[in-house]
Amino acid sequence: MRRMLCTLAVLIAASLCTLPAVLAATDDPIYRFHPGIHFSRKQCLTNHERRFILAELQSITAFDLRTDEDGNLTFTDDHPVGGSNSARELIRAAIRSNDSFTIAATNHSNTVAFAQLESILRYDDGTGNKHEDWQIRIDFADFEELQGDKQALASFGPGFGVLHELVHAVVNYPDPLTESDQLGSCERYLNSIRAELGLPQRLIYYPMRQLAVSRETQLPTFLGKLVFGWPEAIGRERKKIFVTFNLDRVCETRFRSSSSIGAATYLSSEIKSGKTTVLE
Repeated sequence: MRRMLCTLAVLIAASLCTLPAVLAATDDPIYRFHPGIHFSRKQCLTNHERRFILAELQSITAFDLRTDEDGNLTFTDDHPVGGSNSARELIRAAIRSNDSFTIAATNHSNTVAFAQLESILRYDDGTGNKHEDWQIRIDFADFEELQGDKQALASFGPGFGVLHELVHAVVNYPDPLTESDQLGSCERYLNSIRAELGLPQRLIYYPMRQLAVSRETQLPTFLGKLVFGWPEAIGRERKKIFVTFNLDRVCETRFRSSSSIGAATYLSSEIKSGKTTVLE
């Protein structure tokens, strides 16, 4: 009896040791340990959001992108015309990797601004293959706050938010690591995609902060200002174009100085003195 009790105690202890992984594996069970790109069944995108992000990714890659009944992203790689080859290579690498990438909707989140990447689980499958489960969280409400030049907006939609996080996870390129680097390796990769599409490129990773007045409340607030531009012409200064967003609606105050507020949107402390914008 004592031996049976000891054996039972060992089994219970072993089960408790593996409990976190088991619980994690049941959060979104159909995708757990399943490689490729998927849409979350726990933090679901609306049909409109799913169609929108598929349309953006299809426009960027020129792939025929579809989802199966389980939400897995598939593509037809049959002589695509147009699009970005760099983006296609990135999507191919993600889908054919050992890792799982789950796209989740986190609208009006207090902790996600535009997009966020998190590795929620790493494991070894026992055959020497290592796997990682990545969550790509998209706040579509934040993207709806964006205003500005149409082509610059096309360079910073939810599709580019997904690609930005995939570059981090698949290629392991970081955002700026030093003050002297104004862009970072990740956005340089995305700029190569934008260049292949004829879109304006990101010039500075850190948004400027500009004082504004809300038309609704007549109270002062701040705009985040993202800077884009075209390749420099010979003998000419690079033309700058802008995308703006209301910081109060996108980022809670405690996150404004954070070094991780998603989708290439670190905030600088720069305030354009003497310039006040009326915010629509």
